Amino acid sequence: MKNLIFNWRPEGLPEDWELLLAADPSQRIIATYLEKSAFLEARREGELVGLLLLATTSSAERGEIVNLSVRPSEQNQGIGSQLIQQALAYGKRLGYRRMEVATATTSFGPLYLYQKNGFRVTSVEQDYYLKCYDEVLMENGLVVKDRLILTKSL
Repeated sequence: MKNLIFNWRPEGLPEDWELLLAADPSQRIIATYLEKSAFLEARREGELVGLLLLATTSSAERGEIVNLSVRPSEQNQGIGSQLIQQALAYGKRLGYRRMEVATATTSFGPLYLYQKNGFRVTSVEQDYYLKCYDEVLMENGLVVKDRLILTKSL
């Protein structure tokens, strides 16, 4: 396999949508953070295989990973960790003191990935997905209800 190429870009591309929707099934919610995000893409042989969106926040000291997705055929090869590590380094260069990410309590893979990369659960937003999404979401055989906020100091 050929090496991955990572690239930051200021805006999305039409090909991003498949990955964006794999991480967040709501186009309406994705639209709320697209314009305030920097895009980190991972490509292999020109094909988009991973994507991370890093949003600016109201605090100059904090960045937020708002979307992270890797093509299923490319998962479990370290691409997600590489995207996260590059986002952490980029955030540090921007002067962030901490990075945050939110995920569902039912998102076992992403939850493991973030913790493996040094994030710790700092809060729980009960019933977040029931209140914010137009339809009931299911994941890993469970109704998606609560959102975990994970934080890592930089």
